[in-house]
Amino acid sequence: MTLKTDLQRIIKDILFPDMYVTVRQLLLLKKVFGRGKLIVEIGSFYGETTKRLAKYNRVIAIDPMLGIYDNRDKCSKTIDYQKKVVISKLKKNISKVNALWLQERSEDLLKRWNTPIDCLFIDGEHTLKGVKRDSEWIKFVKKGGFFAFHDVDYMFPEIKQFVEDKIVPNYEFLAKRGSLWIFSK
Repeated sequence: MTLKTDLQRIIKDILFPDMYVTVRQLLLLKKVFGRGKLIVEIGSFYGETTKRLAKYNRVIAIDPMLGIYDNRDKCSKTIDYQKKVVISKLKKNISKVNALWLQERSEDLLKRWNTPIDCLFIDGEHTLKGVKRDSEWIKFVKKGGFFAFHDVDYMFPEIKQFVEDKIVPNYEFLAKRGSLWIFSK
């Protein structure tokens, strides 16, 4: 990363701590996920997290680039009116790393998927229905693998409730940093 990129990311962390994956969250995610892994990322937006996870891993980024589906989600609003810009930034961010972007809904790809994965990062549709659907990917995480949810916080209370009620009791909770919750299978 360049100094300019680092500063932009730090400013985003300060101004929008609950909207983006922060630097501290990313460092924790990279530490837990490790290197040499196959990672499925649901929800990639500009591909900033995708690019950083793919530096030492293979990342399959799934994002249909839907428009507004929830007024609380600023990213979906951006996609609605700047879809070409978002896609262009995503493609640029992943062009030099080991990442593949699939522009489709996670539930559609799930029907055809049959490959075990090492890690899963869920940061897609920020609705209860969307998170329930995306969490079905956990069945493909290998035993001893890791998965994480982003935006488990006050902005999306139904997501937080789902994770607390359905995920926490059934998997090993490893770490939390802000709205990022990480589990082991």
